[in-house]
Amino acid sequence: MGVLTIGLTYKFFFKDGTFIQVDAEENIGEIEYPNDIKVTDWIFNVELNVLEVTGLSSLERANRTKKHERLRLEKERRERYKCLLNIDNL
Repeated sequence: MGVLTIGLTYKFFFKDGTFIQVDAEENIGEIEYPNDIKVTDWIFNVELNVLEVTGLSSLERANRTKKHERLRLEKERRERYKCLLNIDNL
C-alpha cells in the first residue's frame, strides 16, 4: 500500500493496483474516487519514505504563521477530525 499526498487530496494505493482518493482539506475523509466505496475505519499503520522535498516544512510554515492564526487553524482541524472520527473530545 502507498499514499500519495500531492495537493488537497490523498490517494491510497493498494497492492492490487486499485486506489481510493480522499479529500484531505475541505471535507476531510470524504471519498472522491471511486464513488461506490465506504470506509468505516481509517486507522492503519503507514511507513513513510520521502521521495521529494518540496517547499517549506510544516515547522517552517508554523513559525511564519501568527499565533492567533495557528490557534484558529488548530481549532478548525480538530473539529474536522472529531467529525471524521465521530468522537466528542480530541
